[in-house]
Amino acid sequence: MPYPNEHSARIKNPDLFLAGTTKRKEIAPGVTIIMGKLKADPKGKGGPMVTGSYRFDKSKFTADQARKWLKDHDVKPTEFEPAEKAKETFAYGYEAEPGKGRGVAFSLAKDALKALRAKDYAEAESLLARFVGEAAGDEES
Repeated sequence: MPYPNEHSARIKNPDLFLAGTTKRKEIAPGVTIIMGKLKADPKGKGGPMVTGSYRFDKSKFTADQARKWLKDHDVKPTEFEPAEKAKETFAYGYEAEPGKGRGVAFSLAKDALKALRAKDYAEAESLLARFVGEAAGDEES
């Protein structure tokens, strides 16, 4: 956890399940359960299928809506993780949310100006080179 497209509510630790017995089942629009057979079955066959976690499609549920759905259905997760925010990678390894690359380039330009004012020309040159890379990358998007 976290997952890029789903909010996740863990009910049981995944280590408790027999390998190869888990499967997904949609129980409502945008709501899926992950279920499997537990290792602790005395017969060694895993017994009945039990729910290990709930997953919520982030295009249909916000994290708060997913939490409310769980509460409304008397589901008490041991852990809840909102879906991971999408990121884009820009020049020099900078990451930002989609469409926020201009903010990264602007920050680099501001920092370069500060370095110039402080007469730190090597730092300013480095930051300006990174800024040019960011600005060029923005033009292509």
